[in-house]
Amino acid sequence: MDLTVLIPTYNREERLKNLLFNLYSQGHIGEYKIVISDNHSSYDVKKMIEDNFDVKFTKSITVNSWSFNVGMATNLAICYLLVNTKWCWCISDDDKVLPGSIDKIFEDIRQYNDDGKTAAVKYSLLNKVKHENRFIDSVDDFLDYYSDKTKKGELYYLSILYNLDMIKPYLGDLTAYSYTFISFLVPIIKSLIDGKRVFVSSHSCIEYSERADDNWSAKRYIQVMLGVRTFGDINFNISYKQQRKLLKVVSNNLPLIQVTSKITQQKGRFRRRLLWKNGYSFYKRNANIFVRFVCIILYWINFDLYETCRKIYYRHINKKAGIKV
Repeated sequence: MDLTVLIPTYNREERLKNLLFNLYSQGHIGEYKIVISDNHSSYDVKKMIEDNFDVKFTKSITVNSWSFNVGMATNLAICYLLVNTKWCWCISDDDKVLPGSIDKIFEDIRQYNDDGKTAAVKYSLLNKVKHENRFIDSVDDFLDYYSDKTKKGELYYLSILYNLDMIKPYLGDLTAYSYTFISFLVPIIKSLIDGKRVFVSSHSCIEYSERADDNWSAKRYIQVMLGVRTFGDINFNISYKQQRKLLKVVSNNLPLIQVTSKITQQKGRFRRRLLWKNGYSFYKRNANIFVRFVCIILYWINFDLYETCRKIYYRHINKKAGIKV
């Protein structure tokens, strides 16, 4: 039993249940472990599993429930410490596992188990980005690959099969820099620096799920932006040119238009101005002069764009309807 399917979760009972049904339908029950890192959900995760699945499947599942909510980024980082198998496939609790995925993962484990070089396999997303089958074997190769605009946003996503024996030296940094919200990239980048490689697979093991719940509200999105902004804190011991390109790549994966729409929803002029200042320090690494200019203008003007647009829209609607305002 060399594989653990790792699932960090918080208050997504129905989605988690559907994910487990997807895994159950794959077969191979008892041939791999499932570890659920529950971030103090308001329902009993273990009871939900016992009420919906047979004993054999339930025995393969371990639920670790923290005694308080440790935060999304921390839960995602420290959950790797709960795994005691050589290989670990980490997925989100709100995604759909596609048929044949466990078969494919076991196939990849057999292929790369003893090659001594492959630290991770990153799978494609069915309805998001289609990879080509290839190895990434250097930091420059990684930066060139993810600089491609067609892969924008995909860098932050999970569905990564890790060889834990190879990435153990980097797990300390994964937890220490959890506040960056994308510290799960640390093992990949540091593995490449140390001469290991990552296989990018064209195979899709999950179907990407658009997050429609309140866990990706404006507040959560802002937290992610502020976290990703600090990714430069990590000492990768790479050249200045590579460091700048890395920061540009991670900033490009958070589109300005989405960050803008979230900041304008924040209450309080001081709060918005502070966020625009942080936003500018984040996006100034981007070579796009327009992006930097927008951040500066919005920082100084700092009006409630969302509320202003809403008022203009409703004034227009009321005028057409003959209603005086």
